[in-house]
Amino acid sequence: MARAPKELLAAALDLPEEARAQLARSLIASLDEMDEEDPAEIERAWLAEVSLRAAEIDAGAVSTRPAVEVFRAAQEELRTIRASRVSGG
Repeated sequence: MARAPKELLAAALDLPEEARAQLARSLIASLDEMDEEDPAEIERAWLAEVSLRAAEIDAGAVSTRPAVEVFRAAQEELRTIRASRVSGG
């Protein structure tokens, strides 16, 4: 039976440093393998996504926000998260 990610993390953190490093390398390599898809297929998927999003904007189905505003909100959210971690919340 598969173990919960929190369980796996706790077990991994109990490993010696070299074993943790090897585990980390193996996990990263497994993610890198996912990137070996056909570049042409990835390009087609991105073009389809861009077309869909452009159509949604043109139809007024979604609204847009300036990137500066989005990044500012994201930075504020990160500050809030970090502050809650420091304060133990």
